[in-house]
Amino acid sequence: MADSSGSWDARRILHFTTCDTGGVPLAIRSLVDASPALEHYVLAPGGDFGTNCRDVFATGSGATSCVRALRQAVARTRPDLIHAHSSRAGVISRVIPNRVPVVYQPHALAFERGAFGLGTRLAARSVEWALARRTAAFVALSQHEADMISHLCNGARVGVVPNIPTRLPRAGSSVAALQEAPFRVVMAGRIAPQKWPEIFAMTAEVARCRGLPVEFRWIGDGDVALRHLLEKAGVAVTGWCNTNAVFAEMESASVYLHCSRYEGFPLAPLDAMAAGLPVIGTPIPALTELGVPTFREPEALLAEVLELCANLTYRQASLDRNGSILSQRTAHHLAEAVGRVYQEALR
Repeated sequence: MADSSGSWDARRILHFTTCDTGGVPLAIRSLVDASPALEHYVLAPGGDFGTNCRDVFATGSGATSCVRALRQAVARTRPDLIHAHSSRAGVISRVIPNRVPVVYQPHALAFERGAFGLGTRLAARSVEWALARRTAAFVALSQHEADMISHLCNGARVGVVPNIPTRLPRAGSSVAALQEAPFRVVMAGRIAPQKWPEIFAMTAEVARCRGLPVEFRWIGDGDVALRHLLEKAGVAVTGWCNTNAVFAEMESASVYLHCSRYEGFPLAPLDAMAAGLPVIGTPIPALTELGVPTFREPEALLAEVLELCANLTYRQASLDRNGSILSQRTAHHLAEAVGRVYQEALR
C-alpha cells in the first residue's frame, strides 16, 4: 500500500459496522484519520468519522436493513475492500454474495473465554470457522487475538494493528505529581457484563467500608440493574459523555482502573495514558501484553490505587511505562500496520 516514499496507492475502503457507541466507531475514525490518502467510506448507524471520510451511509436497525444498506453502499462506492468491524458486521459482510474482498476486524472475539456461556461460545467459534474461507484477511488488536484466529483458521492472513489513543498526550502528562485526597478512580465504557462492573463496585465498597478517601466514578451508562449495583456501592455514574467530557473526567482523576472480562483492545486505557493517568486493570491479554499491572481481587486493586497515589516514585514509573507504550501507538504505526493487512487482502 505504501511505496518507498511513504505515499499510498489509491484504494477505496468501505468500513462497515453495526455499533453506534463505544470504542468501535472511535477506532474507525482513528483509522480514517491516520490514512488520508485512502478513500474511506463508512456504513454505520451514525457517528462522526472525521473530515477524511468521503461519505457515511446509514445501516438501518435490523439485519435485513443492514444487508440492504451494505449492498447499496457497495454499489455506490465500488470499494476495493470492505473492512467489517465487529462480529455482526463480520457475519453479514461475509454471508451475502459479494465479489469485494472482506477484511474482518472482530474488536473482541465472541468465543473468547469469559465472553458468554459455553454453548454460545462454541456456536460463535463454529460460525467464525465456517466464514474464515470468505475472509481475505483478519485484523487483530493484540498478539493474543492474532494467535486465537490463527489457531482457529489455519493459514488465515492475520495482521496485528495497534489501537491508538483518540487524543494526543497532554503536555506534562509524563511528570508525576503527588495526589491529594480524596483520590479519584475512574473507568470508562458501557455498563455491561463484559466490562465486569461488579469488581469495580466491590473495589469501591471495600474502600468505603475501610473509610478510605477514595472516590469511584464510572464514565458511561448501560444496563440499568448493573448501574444500580454500582451506585449502591457508592460509585458515581456520569451517564454518556462526549469525547471532550470523557477526557476532562480522566484529567481530573488520580488513577484509571479498566475492568473487563474479555476484550480485543480497549481504547479507554490508552486515552487515560494520554491524559496522564496511571493505568491498572483486570487480567485481559491486551493489558498484560503491555505490562499494565492487573489484578483479580478488589483488595489488590485498591492497594495498587493507594500505592500509585501515595508513592511518587512508583507513580512516575507507571507514567514512564505509559510513555513507552504510547510511543509505539501512533497514527503512523496504525497506518503502516493496516496498510500491510490491506496489501495481503488484495493479493
